[in-house]
Amino acid sequence: LNKQLHLLNLRREETTIKRNLMSKVYLFSNAKTCPPCTFLRQELDNTVPNWQDKVEYVDLNKALSEEQEALKVKLGIRSIPALADENGVLGVGFGSIYNYIKKL
Repeated sequence: LNKQLHLLNLRREETTIKRNLMSKVYLFSNAKTCPPCTFLRQELDNTVPNWQDKVEYVDLNKALSEEQEALKVKLGIRSIPALADENGVLGVGFGSIYNYIKKL
């Protein structure tokens, strides 16, 4: 049973990663006023090479594109840092976002 659950979790992770390779992934953040956002960005820069090739960084301190604003409203992004794609929020907070991006 444990082996089956482990395989199921691996398949789920693989499906999620494949889905996100096909869709754009956004990191909503504001490094000026959000210490966890600043720390997350520094850690990603230091430990995950080329993470910005896989994730579009959306600085909420700057003017957003129409696409970014529409997605922010559609998904109801209220907490940052937040990781999302067109289908929904993928993670909120340092730990879940950092681990998710490492797997991309």
